[in-house]
Amino acid sequence: LQPMYEISGMGDPWEYHAVTASKDRQHAQVTQASRFGIGDVTFLAVAYGKCEYVEDTLKRVSRHTLHLTSGRRLEEVTIVLKSLGLL
Repeated sequence: LQPMYEISGMGDPWEYHAVTASKDRQHAQVTQASRFGIGDVTFLAVAYGKCEYVEDTLKRVSRHTLHLTSGRRLEEVTIVLKSLGLL
C-alpha cells in the first residue's frame, strides 16, 4: 500500500497526523473525530491528477482563482471540495 501513496504523491500514510503506529509499523491506529480522508475514489483522483490536496488557509476568492494565506494562488479552479479530518 505504501508504494501506491508514494506514486500518487500523497506522502507516507504512516506519517499522517492522526496515525499512531508501532515502531515496526505492524500495527496502526487512526485517532480523530472525523472520517479518515483517504478513500478509493479520492486516492484514484489524486493518482490520475484529477484532484489535488492543498493544506493552507483560504484568504480570498476571485474568478477561478483561490488566493491562499501562504501567498500561493491556485488558478483555473472551477470546483472546490472541503475535506475535513485529513490532518
